[in-house]
Amino acid sequence: MAECLTTLRTPWRDSKLTKRFVEFFDALMPDELDQMVAHGNFETVFGIRRGTRTARALRREMLKQIYEYRSGNLHAGLRPSYRGFASGFDTGENIRRALFADFAEGAILRYLSSPRSSLVGHPNYS
Repeated sequence: MAECLTTLRTPWRDSKLTKRFVEFFDALMPDELDQMVAHGNFETVFGIRRGTRTARALRREMLKQIYEYRSGNLHAGLRPSYRGFASGFDTGENIRRALFADFAEGAILRYLSSPRSSLVGHPNYS
């Protein structure tokens, strides 16, 4: 779903899909992404060290991880450790699910409230 929102009439529309995904969501919802980066388990869940990097750099790396998580399962098949989003008691997986849910909710709400055309994908406007 999230990737579908990124196909807008922009100069970077035909760019690499990961880049388009990252650019779109970094511009759409930086505050929500910053909240995800500030989460206490961010480094564990995403395998990203905060260090002294900028908020923008951390948001972009996290978005790449989110895209890879989705893309890897879709294009390469499910990982042997995959248990779906509705099962399991692993705290790390539960936190990842919660952060992905926050991402999806924030993306939908920001997209609906942003000044963008709802005619995305219409043959006369794409």
